[in-house]
Amino acid sequence: MDAIERRHVELLNRYKCEFIGGRELREVLGYASGPAFRQAVAKKRLPVSTVFIEGRRGRQARLVDIARWMVAVESQFSGVVDGATTPLRVTRRTLSFVRPGNGG
Repeated sequence: MDAIERRHVELLNRYKCEFIGGRELREVLGYASGPAFRQAVAKKRLPVSTVFIEGRRGRQARLVDIARWMVAVESQFSGVVDGATTPLRVTRRTLSFVRPGNGG
């Protein structure tokens, strides 16, 4: 299983659905507020594609696209801290880097 598949499975386990939207989408992409997210939408700067799904409010994004983006971001920062990898930790509220030795 490659990094994208592992991240996708992790996100599926967390969100229990192939698409997420609203606050969950905003937070997993790292936007601090609704206005910041809306500004990114207006400027076409979201890091993943979004769609509108009938019967759901707002924009939705596929978890596999989010996983792909997360792995790309992680690879940009790999090895930055003390010469070791810095994996991303996905929490309900944020995306953060895990420092080696901090219980990752």
